[in-house]
Amino acid sequence: MNNTDNLDNKENKSGRPVQFTLSLRILIGMYLVYLSYSLIKEAGQFSGLSQVIAYLSIFIFAVSGAVITFLSLRKLIKGGYFRRGGGPSEE
Repeated sequence: MNNTDNLDNKENKSGRPVQFTLSLRILIGMYLVYLSYSLIKEAGQFSGLSQVIAYLSIFIFAVSGAVITFLSLRKLIKGGYFRRGGGPSEE
């Protein structure tokens, strides 16, 4: 057992396929973006500092969701779920 085998085992401890995990991350990221969009008109009901905090929270939700979605999509498209040997794992 060499170093790359140890790294590969640590990357996927859950027992789920990595493609499934990436797809779940994409859905969660899209949901965060949807939530932030849905909260925009609700934040307009506040005033003063509460409104600023609400809009800041919405911004954080939107950016977090977009980053999670982007990084997961990029990894899924590039095939980042393959083992370090370059191809799918064959055991």
